[in-house]
Amino acid sequence: MGFKLPGKSIQSGTSGHRSALKLVETIGTPRKPSNAYGGDRTWEQGQKESKAAGGDLNQTTRDQKAYEKQKKAENPDWNKREDNQWKKRQNTINAAVGSKKVYEVDSEVEKIKDKQVVTDKKIVDKGEDKMAKKGPKQTNEEGEKVYGAADDVTKKLNKSEQTTTKKIGKQTVKDTRKEFGRGSDEVKTAKAERREENKKTKRMVKTDKKDRKFVRKDERYDRKITKRKDKGKDTSRLETKKAKNTQKEKEFGESLGSTTTKTKGNKDLTKNTKPTEKKLGNKTTFL
Repeated sequence: MGFKLPGKSIQSGTSGHRSALKLVETIGTPRKPSNAYGGDRTWEQGQKESKAAGGDLNQTTRDQKAYEKQKKAENPDWNKREDNQWKKRQNTINAAVGSKKVYEVDSEVEKIKDKQVVTDKKIVDKGEDKMAKKGPKQTNEEGEKVYGAADDVTKKLNKSEQTTTKKIGKQTVKDTRKEFGRGSDEVKTAKAERREENKKTKRMVKTDKKDRKFVRKDERYDRKITKRKDKGKDTSRLETKKAKNTQKEKEFGESLGSTTTKTKGNKDLTKNTKPTEKKLGNKTTFL
């Protein structure tokens, strides 16, 4: 003999039970693919189109994640939006999924200039540390402190300037050739400007080297004169030689058009020593 349980049957059930039954019915029904984040197509579509164009969206994404991990390990304060390599790769990913987001990437020339700033700062900082440990080599007649390591700093800064000038010239010609084509008038102009800039930088370094030679000679005379005076010996001969050296240095400066800034045309021939002089104080003399 059958009987009926009180309440609703299992077929009708509660509203929660009916929802569960509907969920069971939908299991196995494929979902409609959604577009990639920020894009207008699915990831699968992006990968397919990327492959067709000779790329690989999946591999590029893996490379990007690995690069981020590496950079964060090297520097916890690393900012991906200031990294040209990260931005270039991310632009490739965004383009593949149809995203309109494009990160502005610095030109290769700007990157070269930025690298020089970092390099020069390291040179100056290292020079400062060395001078702080050794102290001034001597004090000249004007009361300026003379540091022996300063000469090495100046030479390295000059070398950095020459290297950067050559790299910028080479990259400019490369960019111009890519834009206007090989053998174009624009490329010829870029090459001519590169040669001129290289010549200017070479003259600047040569002029600075000659100027520092006068200074080193002047400082040697100062040291010898001081020693002889301490011993009570005659210094007239040395003072005459120093005066002749000073006169030659003055004439050399005048031949450049100025005895103070030592400029030729629009090129500042002492620009490489300015950051160091500012760093080390106005009373620093470069040997």
